[in-house]
Amino acid sequence: YYPELQDKLLDLERINARNRVLITTIPDILLVSDLEGHISPLSMPGSGGNPLVMAIMRNTELLAKLRTSIRELLATKTLITVDLKLEWLNTMLYLEARLHLSELNEILIMIRDMSERTRLENELRRMAERDPLTGLFNRRIFENELNSANNEYQHSLTLTLIDIDGLKLVNDTLGHQAGDSMLV
Repeated sequence: YYPELQDKLLDLERINARNRVLITTIPDILLVSDLEGHISPLSMPGSGGNPLVMAIMRNTELLAKLRTSIRELLATKTLITVDLKLEWLNTMLYLEARLHLSELNEILIMIRDMSERTRLENELRRMAERDPLTGLFNRRIFENELNSANNEYQHSLTLTLIDIDGLKLVNDTLGHQAGDSMLV
C-alpha cells in the first residue's frame, strides 16, 4: 500500500474529470498541433465529430493560414491571434484563432466564431458612414476621402452639387414622406 501515491492518483483523476468538463463546456473549437504543424482536433472520449471542426480540418487554405501562424508563434514565443474566414453551410463564418505554445511543446489552438460580432460591427460602421435615407456616404466620409486624396487628384477632381427645387413646398404640402421619396 502506498497511500500517498493513491492520494496523488485521486487528485489526478479529479483534475482530469474537471478538465474534461471544462473542455466540453467551452463553446470554442479546440485544436492541437505539434511543432511541425500537424493539426488535429483536441478530442475528448465520447465527444463525437463536430461538423464545423470537420469543415475546418478539410479547408486547406484555412489550415495553411494556421500553419503560418504556428511558425510565427514558434519564432516569437508569444500568443498569436489570427482572423479566419470559412464558408460553411452557405454562410460566411468569421473566426478568430488564438494560438499558444504549451509547456508540453505542442500548440493549442482555440477557434471562436466571431460572425455575429463581425456582422454587428459592419452594421454599425455602415450606419456611421452612410445617410439612412439615401444610403449615400455622409459628409464625414466625404471629408476623410478629400483629406486622404491630399492633392493627388488636383487636376481631375469633380464635385457635383444637386439641389431639388421645391422640396420645402413638397414637405409642407404633401408631408416629409413625400419629400423623402423625392430625395431617394
